[in-house]
Amino acid sequence: MNPSTELIKLVDKCIEQSMTRMERSRLEDLLKDDDALHYYLEMTAIEVNLPFELAPPSESTPSSATYNIKQLWTRPLPMVAAIAISFAAGIFSNQWVNPSASTPQLAQTPGHSQPATTQNAATITSLIGVNWDGPAPDSLVLKSKDRAIRMSSGLMELTFASGVRTLIEGPADIQVTGINQAQLSMGRLVADVPKGAEGFTVNYAGGKVIDLGTEFAMFVPGNREAVEVGVFRGEVEVYDDGESTPKTLTDDHAVLHGIHSDTPFQSIPFQRKNYVRFLPSREFTWELPATASTAPAVMEFDVSHLVWKSGDYRAIIKWMKGHDALIIRRAELLRDGQVIATDAHQAKTGMYYSPDDNTYSFSIPEDAYRKGLWKLRITGHANDRAKNRKLGSFTADSSGLLLFEDQYAGNITDKSFIGTWRYSHDGDIYERTFTADHRVQFSINGKPNASLDGATWEVKHGILTLTVRTSGYTLKELHMLRNDHELIFMNQRYRNAKKVSMPATPPP
Repeated sequence: MNPSTELIKLVDKCIEQSMTRMERSRLEDLLKDDDALHYYLEMTAIEVNLPFELAPPSESTPSSATYNIKQLWTRPLPMVAAIAISFAAGIFSNQWVNPSASTPQLAQTPGHSQPATTQNAATITSLIGVNWDGPAPDSLVLKSKDRAIRMSSGLMELTFASGVRTLIEGPADIQVTGINQAQLSMGRLVADVPKGAEGFTVNYAGGKVIDLGTEFAMFVPGNREAVEVGVFRGEVEVYDDGESTPKTLTDDHAVLHGIHSDTPFQSIPFQRKNYVRFLPSREFTWELPATASTAPAVMEFDVSHLVWKSGDYRAIIKWMKGHDALIIRRAELLRDGQVIATDAHQAKTGMYYSPDDNTYSFSIPEDAYRKGLWKLRITGHANDRAKNRKLGSFTADSSGLLLFEDQYAGNITDKSFIGTWRYSHDGDIYERTFTADHRVQFSINGKPNASLDGATWEVKHGILTLTVRTSGYTLKELHMLRNDHELIFMNQRYRNAKKVSMPATPPP
């Protein structure tokens, strides 16, 4: 199927959770068509697999294959919301989706324990900067009798079969014990419990929390110290071991549990800032101050929730809009105001420039990493407009995107890029297909376009360079992978592209 431009745009908005009510209604109408529904399911399946590359199942055990996590990549996965739209509209009511999948039966009565089974109970849907404490999980899909997950640092999104979305911050030790429950032995947890999943339960040493439809947070120190429970919105019940009557917490209420045996609960201020409620974005917007000044502009970006460990990081600075190019003088990575890493090379990015040096690299030594306020500082200014329009004689007009990435640890080869990549720009849908003969096929809104005919590409040090030769000039575009399914245009103002097809496998 060649999906219509309208369908592509609506599915993209659905995945990004940016749909209006009218757009959602229109998508529901389009998905009544079998081909459109197939495209929707294909694209949402791609989103599910964005954070990981999975090794193929063992041929010797096809019926009980175990997948190994090879790459740990991050991508917010709004799949619950996207699929919920479809189910809410009833479009799957007469469609065969998965006849072997049983509908989870949730405990509707608070405190009612769920039987331990081997059913698929939860899925790891995103990871940021995770270091495992021991072996990594064997699979993205977790069963209710799988061993506990232990992480020494980082952020993990765990989505339960009931629809509950949790964010767990390391160091942490958590075990999924059912489709709507878990055991937290250590770590910080934030849970967003949708309607229909009431009764979500988190057990811990000395007690448990039962949600009544809310967003709540908890911190288990893991050393038998008091456990903190707080409510962002809604209502939860906190039980002390051996007690049948819970303490009820509502909006902005927090308690410490386990202070003294005679008075186990103590009210405390709810420290909201101590918890990560949303998966952080790797994209930031920048804009030069609209002033006529010769002084360089200093732009700072809070990247604290993207820096979870020592290692290598990159900042890609892209111009998107405005009359002026940006001259970048230096980039610095700071922790609590102290400069930890600096890249002082000069670069330029703007409409009439195709820079190959607008990427800044940082290395955080192991002895320099610790949690804190991490900021990325960019120093730059507008370019002179002409010989008689020097900096300071005009009001700067320049804005764009900054992408902050940890270094992709995959084994990047030519094969990593081969396939079709789709992206949107100025309201149009673009597709580039990198072929095995190092050529490129290009289309706009489904129609072939000859502007990249004759272009060639090569991969060196994990970077794909596309060389476009036309009469009068040669253009080089640089691309890198955020993960196996997302392509970054390093020196072009396009948004990231998603991989929508793999190269065809030749017959044996």
